[in-house]
Amino acid sequence: MAQVGGRIGWLLIGLLWVAWWAAALAAVYPPLQALEEQRTSAVYRHRLEQGWRLFVPRMHRNKLPQEWHEDIRFANEVLAQFVQEMHDGKLPCWLVRHSVLAVQTFHHHLRMKISRPWDALRGWKKELTLRSRRPIPELLFEGIFAEGLMYGLAHRKMAVYYIVGVILFRVGFEALLRPAEILRLQAGDVKIVTFNGVKSAVLAIRDPKNYAAFGAYQFARVTNPVVASWLEWLISGLPSRAKLWPSSRLRLVRVWNHLLERLEMLHLHLTLGSLRPGKATAMILAGEHPATVQFAGRWASQTPFHVYVQEASAMLVWTALPGGFEIELRSSLKVAQHLLASRPQVPWHSIFDRKVQWLGLMHGWKKSARGLTFSRQ
Repeated sequence: MAQVGGRIGWLLIGLLWVAWWAAALAAVYPPLQALEEQRTSAVYRHRLEQGWRLFVPRMHRNKLPQEWHEDIRFANEVLAQFVQEMHDGKLPCWLVRHSVLAVQTFHHHLRMKISRPWDALRGWKKELTLRSRRPIPELLFEGIFAEGLMYGLAHRKMAVYYIVGVILFRVGFEALLRPAEILRLQAGDVKIVTFNGVKSAVLAIRDPKNYAAFGAYQFARVTNPVVASWLEWLISGLPSRAKLWPSSRLRLVRVWNHLLERLEMLHLHLTLGSLRPGKATAMILAGEHPATVQFAGRWASQTPFHVYVQEASAMLVWTALPGGFEIELRSSLKVAQHLLASRPQVPWHSIFDRKVQWLGLMHGWKKSARGLTFSRQ
């Protein structure tokens, strides 16, 4: 009898432990309803979860009452203090911003009523530089493209990173893509179209950031026939599920920074985020109507669009370069014109291989097959 009682006691303790963990997980991962999930992309939902996980421990540490969010004034004070503490702790501003967004997403009644944390975030944002959105002039970008091709051809072991990297840089520039959209491109997302003898490319965008404004299915165009031809060369023979970039985001950033270093442009603080505003600014300078550029870049409103188009900033980039740099760059581009004008006549696999990527892809297929087998059993 004592043994039975002991087992029941342990069973109750186990049930209480499971219930406690279930409650903790529910607090950390507050569920979005199915219809709510359809309004946001997977990327945005992931960032909201990251922000929520940052906020919840502080909520428990300060022993906030369960109904803390019901009092609007108290909620303002709590969130404003949270933003200040995260600022003092040197945490990324974007993550703290998504914490506040997560709170008002999971507690809808707080929307438009928590002005204090948003004022604090605006003050924080003013302290930050806008280096990541500094537009790159088109001529400088052509120099990066040429340098990457020549470096890849001279260093065959690194060719898969440098040649593929600069092609994707150019595609991202021409199609006004975000860095994350470049990284998610797969061979099946690219369709080459020839109309009236002119070649172009249509790109399907996976998990678009502005899901709610433009819908789940979004597309971008590469209207430059030379770039479309390079892209056609790059996807030739690739499985539809194969990613165009064969490595990580960090590797792509390293390729970008190394090319800037080789061209002595590292001090300009240009990043992958400079491609999108660079092309948008170039289109405006070429006389394109702002509405056309905004639609091509899939900006939901004029406010963020105006942040990206920075004509003066693009011109100021040249002032940070030494005298004679432009003349020297134009001369180098003339020498490399045979590389820039058309794609190679030989297939990509005669220049580089995707061995590491194939191994990773095959490993992923095997895991999927094993999961399917277990589910059938």
